[in-house]
Amino acid sequence: TLDATELVCTVDSNNIPTKCGALRKYVRLNNMWHRATYIIIRHDCSEEVTGSSESDADAVHILVQKRSMLKDYCPGKLDPAPGGVVGLVEDCDENARRELQEEMGIDVSCPNSPHTIRKLFTFPYEDDRVRCWGYLYEVQYSGELGDIRCQEEEVDEVLRMSLAEIEKKVKDAPGEWMPDGLHALKLYLQHRQDRKVG
Repeated sequence: TLDATELVCTVDSNNIPTKCGALRKYVRLNNMWHRATYIIIRHDCSEEVTGSSESDADAVHILVQKRSMLKDYCPGKLDPAPGGVVGLVEDCDENARRELQEEMGIDVSCPNSPHTIRKLFTFPYEDDRVRCWGYLYEVQYSGELGDIRCQEEEVDEVLRMSLAEIEKKVKDAPGEWMPDGLHALKLYLQHRQDRKVG
């Protein structure tokens, strides 16, 4: 949402919610701790998942958002883990499903949806512009890239990129990416590696 008067679920540094929350504009202005969702959207063809000829970095593809210039945070940046700020009385799972539907037209709410969503874990993130507890999700998107319906006020376009392509683009132009989105992707890749080893 672009509503600066939206009430946000603010928390302390231990992720304990405050009573009244705060307006979105003050959360941004004062860099207040809050909750946010981060969603890794996998878009792998069946031959890419099952084939053994490619490395994981070449075979695994995710959907990357190019954020609208109207956004109050990181306008125009590339986001490998789109999601959103959680509202005061909003459940994080509900937020993730809503953001997918509103921003990209991906419906994971229906039981018979071809797409799946899975909550992975929470993590703290802090820099000079953002302090939040992130809730990380993984989505398997089964549709075509052309079926994505971008919400114009929020998303300029959606790109399908391999992990190798993302790594190269981040190395070549790190300033084009959302720092917290990159952090979420890094944690996701570590989680994948840990699952393989374990």
